[in-house]
Amino acid sequence: MDAILFQVRLEHNPRKRNELLNEGLKNEEKRLKEKNYFDKENIGHFYGIFETRSYIRGLYLKASYLLEVGEIESAENVCKEILKLNENDNTGSRYLLMGIYAILTKEQELLKLSKKYSENALEVLFPLFALYYNLDNTKKAKEYLKKINESNSHFIKYFKGPLKPNKDVIQGCYVKGEVSEVIMYFSQYRFLIDTLPNLKEFVLENDNQK
Repeated sequence: MDAILFQVRLEHNPRKRNELLNEGLKNEEKRLKEKNYFDKENIGHFYGIFETRSYIRGLYLKASYLLEVGEIESAENVCKEILKLNENDNTGSRYLLMGIYAILTKEQELLKLSKKYSENALEVLFPLFALYYNLDNTKKAKEYLKKINESNSHFIKYFKGPLKPNKDVIQGCYVKGEVSEVIMYFSQYRFLIDTLPNLKEFVLENDNQK
């Protein structure tokens, strides 16, 4: 499966890329089932099992590609499958799912998921902000904007001008609470951010640092 994922990442044609990934996942699922990896005792622990780890990575890649083309509901189903197979969620699929719930305004599902994976980080707080922003619940949106600012003061600065990356952080990595976390979020979660009209104006109007 790792060889397939390597080929998928090298493929620039979206149609061929998706066909290659889907075929690879289909064959890998069949192989794993034949070897009994889908038995009850393994469900929920896939990333902790070496033989099933690449399958989870493949599902995450599929969810990401689905979000790129706007297939939100399909991506939602894939993320749910990942969390079913791997409850510890080493790949961060919960963050994608939180963003999806924010877009679909599934309040109870998002609150339940954020409570299960309780974290005071941008990847959790921003979807909650986006949810209430989409629901026109200005009071709640402001509350989460404040929490975001408390978690990472660089978030609001992003809307005031370009942020300079921290040279001490390795490229492709980020540190929670630092500039790198904000840059990462606005790069990886465009599928959510681009659905929020007048976001910049709202953030700057409600800037608690004024």
